[in-house]
Amino acid sequence: MNDRQLSSYGFGHQSHLSMPLYQEESQLKNISTNFDAPYKTIFDPIHGHITFSKIMWDIIDTPQFQRLRNLKQLATSHFIYMGNNHSRFEHCLGTGFLSKDLIHRCFDIIKKNRTEDQLDQNEIDYFIKCVSIAGLCHDIGHGPFSHLFDNIINNLGLENKFDHEEFGGRIIEYLIDDNNIEDIDEDMLKTINSLIDGTKLKKIEYKWIYQIVANKENSIDVDKFDYIQRDIYHSGVKTLSVDYQRIFQDINIINDNICFSEKNDMSLHSLFEARYCLHNKIYNHPKSICVDSMVKDALLLSNDYFKFEEAITSPEKFIKLDDHILDTILTFSLNDDEEINSNKKLLEAEKIIKRLYNRELYTIIGEIPIPLGKDEKPNLEDFLCEQNPKDEYYLTDKDIELRKKTINFGFKNKNPFETIYFYNPKRPNECFKKSMEHLLVMPQVFSESTILIFCKDDKKNERAKKLFEIYKNKLYRKWNAAQSPKDKKSLYIDTNNKFYFDEKENKNLETPRFGMESYLRNKREREGGDNSINQDE
Repeated sequence: MNDRQLSSYGFGHQSHLSMPLYQEESQLKNISTNFDAPYKTIFDPIHGHITFSKIMWDIIDTPQFQRLRNLKQLATSHFIYMGNNHSRFEHCLGTGFLSKDLIHRCFDIIKKNRTEDQLDQNEIDYFIKCVSIAGLCHDIGHGPFSHLFDNIINNLGLENKFDHEEFGGRIIEYLIDDNNIEDIDEDMLKTINSLIDGTKLKKIEYKWIYQIVANKENSIDVDKFDYIQRDIYHSGVKTLSVDYQRIFQDINIINDNICFSEKNDMSLHSLFEARYCLHNKIYNHPKSICVDSMVKDALLLSNDYFKFEEAITSPEKFIKLDDHILDTILTFSLNDDEEINSNKKLLEAEKIIKRLYNRELYTIIGEIPIPLGKDEKPNLEDFLCEQNPKDEYYLTDKDIELRKKTINFGFKNKNPFETIYFYNPKRPNECFKKSMEHLLVMPQVFSESTILIFCKDDKKNERAKKLFEIYKNKLYRKWNAAQSPKDKKSLYIDTNNKFYFDEKENKNLETPRFGMESYLRNKREREGGDNSINQDE
């Protein structure tokens, strides 16, 4: 097969028509380097034809990186939304491409404002290489089912918490040594790891490079742009859109910060809006959380077999773990080793996964929205109250799970726009912040929390529903009692579980806790958009 045939399938050497935007704009005259020379092009449904250098392909074509094909980007979400079968592999390639694209754009800007004798080309080449590789490898430390695995490991009672970004650094080092990649030395590896976890190194002059892969300043980074665009595409949420090119084509570097053109403020607003909607409708869908809980229970019960605490001490052992772990659990009872096929914990884990595949999910008993300003932590002891007699329907802590889910605009309970630097194209050397509070479409609250309760034994659902009502009323009384005398009003809940004030004027006032959902819903109705999302249920 020749290069022309390969290109028709998305593979082959770089052609002029498929060059990334930064190459067409700069024509490679300023920042083309040997290590960064276009090597191969593939087609990505999100970004189109994307190109990587040889060093990046040397990393991609390794067992350690190819393992990401077997880690689904949205963990267990595909059990609810059938389109969500994309992998961490695709996301890492997309993020690697955007990292390379954005670092080139930024250095093009720097070169316009400085003379050649003020710049060190070797230093520029070094940072382009580091940022590109950091974007490519930023998720290489994820375990089976991604963030869910972090939670599982941290429930084993180990002395140190597991962090996939930190462990990813060890896997990258193992990848380099195991595959004899000589172009990355120890100093470069340290810089790459710092770019992934966002820990700034004092020796680095260009502090803005930490705002590309993992932006701790305002959370606007290429990782977010790729996963939001990719998840929208695969989930089928047609009403959402995020435009990377529109936002980053007019950036500027001012006071060591990546600054955005003031005219793109609404495009940035769409980014945070899309993130909220995905968390609300996809990532934190109640049934997705139920599936998460089932997988978590099965993996914790299977620890006698997998020995996760040992796997996280060795990158060589760790890379053998991926999402296919569920297939292994399903065969415990068929294992020839009697110690395995008779282990009660392992057989219980197999039973849970069979339930999952038979669509016998844990039952959602109810949700309790937490009012604004209340930092409520779910208390299982309070739920399992005295009205739970020890009969055949007696509920224990193994039958019930209380989960607190919190959704925000990406910066906890703060307005993310208060952390973003803008500039006016007429005054390109001055940057400023603006809260966007003047906009009618801007919510007044940027974080909301809900307590989700589900039962793991269908025979005990009625008892669980009874205890749920008692627990819910107990929380309402506590929240009412905590109100200040000035705002003393009686709270009650309607059939949609929303808080309202009971006033003489008989007004129904929605609490600020629902500000985000309400303004998005109203906005879509005004625009004539479809608020629905298709799901496999």
